Amino acid sequence: LYPSTNDDFYYEVFDTYIAITQYIGGAKERVVIPDTLEGKPVYVIATKAFRKSEVQMVEISKNVHSIEDSAFERCQLLQKVTFTNVIEPVNDAPRGAGVVKIGENAFSGCIALSDIILPDSLQIIKSGAFSGCRSLKEIIFPDSITSLGSSLLYGCISLEQVTIPPMVTRIPGSFCDNCTSLTDVYIGATVTEIASSAFNSVPQTVTIHGTPTSVAAEYASTHFLKFEVVVSSPDNGHKNHIWENNVKE
Repeated sequence: LYPSTNDDFYYEVFDTYIAITQYIGGAKERVVIPDTLEGKPVYVIATKAFRKSEVQMVEISKNVHSIEDSAFERCQLLQKVTFTNVIEPVNDAPRGAGVVKIGENAFSGCIALSDIILPDSLQIIKSGAFSGCRSLKEIIFPDSITSLGSSLLYGCISLEQVTIPPMVTRIPGSFCDNCTSLTDVYIGATVTEIASSAFNSVPQTVTIHGTPTSVAAEYASTHFLKFEVVVSSPDNGHKNHIWENNVKE
């Protein structure tokens, strides 16, 4: 292990990979996280690496495996984040290719962020990862996700629709708290627990979509929200098998 630097980053060099520890490139319209540095794959964007930086768009390469806690927190000019999706693993990589984890508060407070399509490799999103993203109107969770953290979308006041991915079994506390533009939430039969505070301070006009006699139906009833039985997948342009076992017309 040893530290190193270039014009844009401080980073640490490990035996088999690179971790970017701090962005030093200043205000830029576009920043690309490289596939490699010093001939080694860039696997990690470390804790607070870009925090409060003045970047507007970030492209995250196929080799990045983990975005750590607060990595892009309070990047108030950040508007767009793109990921390179890959299917085949990187040669000699000890981890699978593509981002697997987004850490706590990773994009929290990115008030201009309006465009992000999460990669199909993603499995875990930790607490508060997108909290306070006031310009985010849509976020599509890939089917690969197994765990969603608490307060994940807290204060996303422009968000209109959320679909819970099929391998998620629990919707945690304050998940969509204070999402004041929310209109529709799609919850499949795989969800077996919804925290009471999951949808605090959302409009009373929100519709919960799910299967009959499900926890989604019970939650809607006990929180005085409209419930509709799902008869088709939400048309969000993204592959999602959450409704395959649901009742059809």
